[in-house]
Amino acid sequence: MNSAVIPTSADADKAAAAATQLAENTYQLALAYTVDSPEMYALATEELRAIATRKAELTEKRMSLTRPLDAVKAGIMDLFRGPLARLEEADQLLRGAALDWKRAEDEKARKAQAEAEAVERARLAEIERQRREAEDAERKAREVAQAALAKGDTAAFTLAAKLADERAAEREEAEEAQQLAEVAPVHVPAVAAPKAAGVAGRVTWKAEVVDLAELVKSAAEALARGDDTLLGYLQADTSALGQVAKALKAKARVPGVRFYAEESLAVRRR
Repeated sequence: MNSAVIPTSADADKAAAAATQLAENTYQLALAYTVDSPEMYALATEELRAIATRKAELTEKRMSLTRPLDAVKAGIMDLFRGPLARLEEADQLLRGAALDWKRAEDEKARKAQAEAEAVERARLAEIERQRREAEDAERKAREVAQAALAKGDTAAFTLAAKLADERAAEREEAEEAQQLAEVAPVHVPAVAAPKAAGVAGRVTWKAEVVDLAELVKSAAEALARGDDTLLGYLQADTSALGQVAKALKAKARVPGVRFYAEESLAVRRR
């Protein structure tokens, strides 16, 4: 590591005290100025140049105290950069393997869920088919029984009525099975990743603009209706607009943008 002399807190305190006194004296002098004539303007600008010099000197003093610390810090960072990078590689390797396995197990669970639901749907469909068949058979048997009764054929009536009662019992059994299926939970095989101390699965939802033109168009249409919600998802490129302002100055024209000039003084050190 760098062998530069590390400044003590006493060194820093002494330098800071001197800087504070210099800054306060300069500030009080600035308060006393009243720029109301060419002569005072000249004096004020001369003092501005002196302030610029003092600021540069204080900055250099501060950096002379912080450079050795920065060098030591940089050396320590370099020493730990390799091990930390290796640990990050190990983290990513294991994290990736664990996530791959968890995704596979989750997929198994989803497939098991889908298969269980498909089996249940098929079972319910079969119960419904049996109920309808029993209902149709019951209705036809009762029609036959009514016809036999109308003809006075007691034997045929008795046989048809008995058949109708049997089909009614089958229909009622199918209806009971339907009712039970509505309240009984579907059995789903338990397939889940085992829990580990200090580690928990996390799902983070994110957003990505895939069609900026569509977003801008929708925002404009919504704004025309008085809804500015989508407008909040758009952001002006102030950096690019700043470049336009610097290049074109007063000639710059962009809808919805105000280009203006700010005046300031450029002060050089003495």
